[in-house]
Amino acid sequence: MTAHFAGGEFAFNAYSRFGMRNSRRVRVGPMSAPTPGEGIDDPREAQGWGAGLALVEERFQAGAPEVDRFPAGWRLVSRLTARSTRLARAGDRVLRYRF
Repeated sequence: MTAHFAGGEFAFNAYSRFGMRNSRRVRVGPMSAPTPGEGIDDPREAQGWGAGLALVEERFQAGAPEVDRFPAGWRLVSRLTARSTRLARAGDRVLRYRF
């Protein structure tokens, strides 16, 4: 994308290595979890890929507004996890980059 367009932004769901390793155990309805793979622990990692990316934002699922609609147990875990960047980073998050 960065070679094709002069500039822009893009965002994607990023899972940590821990999250990817454990994704085989998660199943939501008829859909299965992401295929286990590398994962991204440090959101600044992409800035070293040589594509001219700059991290703009990292949003954690644990602190998202929709957590209020989770079942009670998941809601509690999410709220506790959201108190720690390290723990929140181990789960799902959205990374946004500018190029």
